Amino acid sequence: MPNLIHLRGYIDLCSRASRTIVLHDLIDGRYGVRPYGWPELETILLVARLVVLGEVQVVQNGGVVSADKLYGELTTPAKWRRLVLVQRRSVDTNLLQSTRTLSRDLFSEMGPETEEALFNFLKLKLKGWETDLLSFKPLAETGSYPGKEAIADGLRTITQILTEEDSFKCIERFNSLKQELQDLADSFQDLKHFYERQKPAWEGLRKALDRFQPNRRELDRDAKAGPALQRMGTILAAPRPYGLIKEASGLIQTVAEVNDALVAARRAEVLDAIARQSSLIDQELVAYSVDTSVKEACLAPIQTLKRQVQEEQSLAHLAQAQGEAMGALDDVVTRVEKALKTVVRPASPSASSAPATPPSAVRPGKVIKPADLSPKPYLESQADVDAFLATLRQQLESALAKEERIQIR
Repeated sequence: MPNLIHLRGYIDLCSRASRTIVLHDLIDGRYGVRPYGWPELETILLVARLVVLGEVQVVQNGGVVSADKLYGELTTPAKWRRLVLVQRRSVDTNLLQSTRTLSRDLFSEMGPETEEALFNFLKLKLKGWETDLLSFKPLAETGSYPGKEAIADGLRTITQILTEEDSFKCIERFNSLKQELQDLADSFQDLKHFYERQKPAWEGLRKALDRFQPNRRELDRDAKAGPALQRMGTILAAPRPYGLIKEASGLIQTVAEVNDALVAARRAEVLDAIARQSSLIDQELVAYSVDTSVKEACLAPIQTLKRQVQEEQSLAHLAQAQGEAMGALDDVVTRVEKALKTVVRPASPSASSAPATPPSAVRPGKVIKPADLSPKPYLESQADVDAFLATLRQQLESALAKEERIQIR
């Protein structure tokens, strides 16, 4: 095929001279006139054959025309002025071999021996990496999961290679990014193992640390729980925690045992205080004749508090509940006193016309807190003790003089 040989030689000469070959000029300006006089279709077919043989690329606006669009571009004369022919460079044997070796190191699979097949192989493998990294990216970008920077770096490296549509440039770029690809291979295996296998353990570690956080001050004081909590935080803050996640289960168990024991002890203490206050409330309700609705209203808060305490996991909230229980009796006294003021009983069942008698009044209460009666944090002398007792006596006697009921707290 002399015409094909002639066209191949001409493109080679132009490439060596760095001359741009516009398809329109090739068809109408060179081979469409004397001494050649080739029909337009013949030149188009020769160009297409060189493209199929992998010797020439058709470029438009700086980008290689893909195979699926090539027919439409070559058979439309109006587009010929925008089409440029570029001689393809072939990958030498040494570069092919080094690329295949690198692909084996990265993908645990040796790439094909021919340039085009190796080009397609690399793109397929890198596309697979890209797909996985893009699936990991949304979680990593939340900041609650590791690998954000490694994923971003890996995607940038892959993009530099996948955007090369020419096999020679792609393979050349692949080798030039050898170090970045090796780093990515190491990171990719860790990331894939994490997001497919370790993610539940990671989420369990995060949730456990959040659960223990309200009790952090007390847990940090414990010889076992304190170091375990610190280690949990270290793992969650590590940029590459993948090899540390295996410790999560043991750390959670260590802290949970201490935390559960602290909560159980504090809960028992609070429930005991609630039981004592409930008993006092019952005594108040028995002492005064109030209707059922008032009794239910008086008992409801302490019962609700008890249910909340049985579910509460925060030591601080349990302490707060104990304080609320101590104040429940005061609320009941106030509620009963208010109810009695609105009730008037008849003097006797048989004397409806007799004057009505008011119900028994609730004696006001006086809460005395001995710890608040001394300005000093410590009593260090007999004089301090005498002064404290004198103040306490004065408070007690003053309350009795006012016919107040005294409650010591």
